[in-house]
Amino acid sequence: MNNYDPVSLFLLLSATVLHLIGLIMPGWWVVQQTDSVSYFNIWFVMYCTDERNCSETTFMMSGDRAWLIGPAILEVLALATFAACTLLNIYFLLKTKAGKAIRKLYSILLASAGFVIIFGLLIFVKKKAGLARIETETSEGEPGWTMMISIVAAIIAVLDSILTCIGISRNFKKEDEPIIIPENMDTSLILSVIGDNKKL
Repeated sequence: MNNYDPVSLFLLLSATVLHLIGLIMPGWWVVQQTDSVSYFNIWFVMYCTDERNCSETTFMMSGDRAWLIGPAILEVLALATFAACTLLNIYFLLKTKAGKAIRKLYSILLASAGFVIIFGLLIFVKKKAGLARIETETSEGEPGWTMMISIVAAIIAVLDSILTCIGISRNFKKEDEPIIIPENMDTSLILSVIGDNKKL
């Protein structure tokens, strides 16, 4: 474990919770109409005539809505990647010293999850904005607060990845530097010191 691991875990859990909220709550795309408001998400749409009168309709991901499968897979994949990264981070906390390679893998997975979230959101916005003319009534909509939350989750994941890279460079820098021994130095003394340190 190094000093960056607890901070990284906190950021990771924050990104996971935010992204989960963004996935299960309505409002990725909000369409204001004369007498109602529609809140679109990957899984369903909620129609509200006022704050108390709302109804939900689950999307059937087929036909004209088959494109929703793409964003759904990407966003769930990002959530699964967060779960895998959480297990890795717990391993870092429990392990006295985790290797450089597995930490690099952790950093790559974090950054990939963040970019996957953004890519899925872009597909959703492109379709729901009416650019594909699948839902013409949604062309005048705007991003909702749950989409903003998912964007924040993606940003946190990328920042966490950068923090992990900084931790790797600082913690493994000294180990990667070769030990230079002058030619006229007695190597037996150095070897004896190394042996004593191993015993401790």
